[in-house]
Amino acid sequence: MEPKGKLLEEILPMLGAFRMEKNKWPLHAAELQTFAFSVRKPLDLSWFHRLSFTPVSSSQLTVDFTALPAEDLVAERGRLEIRFNLEDPQTLPLKVKLTPLSSQKVELKSFCAI
Repeated sequence: MEPKGKLLEEILPMLGAFRMEKNKWPLHAAELQTFAFSVRKPLDLSWFHRLSFTPVSSSQLTVDFTALPAEDLVAERGRLEIRFNLEDPQTLPLKVKLTPLSSQKVELKSFCAI
């Protein structure tokens, strides 16, 4: 599955559940992953080189992502703009806009001393 698919199929529903449960947006990926663990839903973030959350308001969140780069060290980038909306109680109350950003050459770094 590609990074955009991971965002939309795995991370987005967890963001919605987090927002509904905690009445706020997560501030970073670790907070979302801790929540996912607490509700026993695995959340694989290994596809991402960078994943950041920026709460715009109580009803809007921006998620910027950079996927792990391919062999040529060029990484896919994008931005999700998520709006929490309770108008339709039959569905997960999120409206999403995905904006692809220009690919970027990244340098892989390891911070493990082993």
